[in-house]
Amino acid sequence: MFFISFMISIKERKLIVRLHQQGKNQQEIADLIDCSQPTAHKWITRFKRGKTLDILPRSGRPTKLTKQNLAKLKNKILVLFSRVLEIKPNLSEVINCRGRAYRHSQRLELSLQDHTKAIEINPLFGEAYRNRGNDYYCLGNFDIMMIDFDRAVELMPLSALAFNNRGFALQHFACYQEAIKDHSRAIELDQTYTEAYSDRAKALRAIGQNDLAGSDEEKAKRLASFQNRFNLEWKKITWLSLKEDGLGFLR
Repeated sequence: MFFISFMISIKERKLIVRLHQQGKNQQEIADLIDCSQPTAHKWITRFKRGKTLDILPRSGRPTKLTKQNLAKLKNKILVLFSRVLEIKPNLSEVINCRGRAYRHSQRLELSLQDHTKAIEINPLFGEAYRNRGNDYYCLGNFDIMMIDFDRAVELMPLSALAFNNRGFALQHFACYQEAIKDHSRAIELDQTYTEAYSDRAKALRAIGQNDLAGSDEEKAKRLASFQNRFNLEWKKITWLSLKEDGLGFLR
C-alpha cells in the first residue's frame, strides 16, 4: 500500500524509531519503510516526547461515511496536493502522493505522469518506482513494469509492498518460483499482509503445491474477514493518510 498500504503498523512505527536511533535521517527512513517523510517525522517526534506509538481511541461518535462523502474527500485531497505544488513545484514526495491519489481515482494517465516526474526529480525515490510499476501494470505495459518493480525492491529492501508487487508481476510471466520467493519475503516483513498470502497461494497452485496453497488461502481468509468488515472505513483512512501527508508539507 495498493493502498491499504498507506497505514503505518505498530511494527513499522517501532522500526522507524529504531532506524532513527541507528542514525538514519528521516528521508532515508521514509524510503526504507515505504512511507512519507512527514509520517516518519511524526512518529520520531512522538517517541522523543515520550508518547505512545499506539493510536489512541478517540472520544465521541465516529462520523458516518458514505461513498458520496468519500468522493468529496478524494477531490479535496487532490486539490490540497495541487495547492502544495503551486507553492513548491519540485517536491517529489508530494508529486508521488498526488499520483497515488490519482490512481485511487482511476485517473491512471495522470498518476503515471506524476510518478514519472517524481522519479525525474529524485532518481532514488523507491516508492515512486513502485507506484509507477503499478501504473504500468494497470495500463498493460508489463515489460516496463518489471523494470520499475526491480528498482523499487533494490531501493526499498524492507518494503513488503515492493516485494509483493514484484511477485504479483512475476506471476504474469509465469515465473512462479521467483514470485513465491518475493511473496514469502513480503510475508516475512509483514505477517498480516493479506494479499501476500493470497498471491503466494496462486503461485503455489500454479506449480501444483496445493496443500501449501490451501494453508495460505486459509490465512488470507482469516485476515480478510476482519478487514472486509471495515472496508469503507479503511478507504477513508487511506485518503485521510494522504491528506495528512499533504498538510505536513504546508506546515
